[in-house]
Amino acid sequence: TTHTPEICKALLFLALVALGSAALLPKRTAARKFVKQCTPKAQVGLCKAKLPRWWFNTESGKCETFYYGGCGGNKNRYLSKEECEKTCALPTDKRCKSKYKPMHNDSRNSSYVFDSSTKHCRRGRGPFQDQRECDITCRSVAVCTDPRPSDLCAGKAFPVYYFSPITGNCHSELGCSYKGNNFPTLEECRSTCKAGK
Repeated sequence: TTHTPEICKALLFLALVALGSAALLPKRTAARKFVKQCTPKAQVGLCKAKLPRWWFNTESGKCETFYYGGCGGNKNRYLSKEECEKTCALPTDKRCKSKYKPMHNDSRNSSYVFDSSTKHCRRGRGPFQDQRECDITCRSVAVCTDPRPSDLCAGKAFPVYYFSPITGNCHSELGCSYKGNNFPTLEECRSTCKAGK
């Protein structure tokens, strides 16, 4: 069975709690908050009221309306669109919502575009001169719970920093890209994932 990244993130968190490892998780990290409050699907709940509410849809990357029953449900439920966007919204820089499409990996194009379907920066005829500029502008806290990329570096590995939801901190390791949960600097990892706070 294949699972969406959102389901995998939620399952990881639930597995850690079930194994008694919740104490290892940071108490107030942005990554943990995002997983708990923004990745579950909207739930009507157990009661029969029809209260208009907002939820963050990770597939569309937008806050959307639904009717809440009044009891039960999950934390991905907000009284207003503004509250939902403040808690869960992805980057708002207009360049991150570019109409340009990513190119194939063999493209020789030297500019970059933010691919909203994968939440990663890729080569394309886009508004960013290099991948680092795109990553810094568009990468959101959502990547902090992504598994580390398992690229084969073919002998070109360099130091990268990644966020561990288990320790709540950023760690150094060798990698070959700065996409997803791979950051070029410790400071960028910490500021994106609010690590160690």
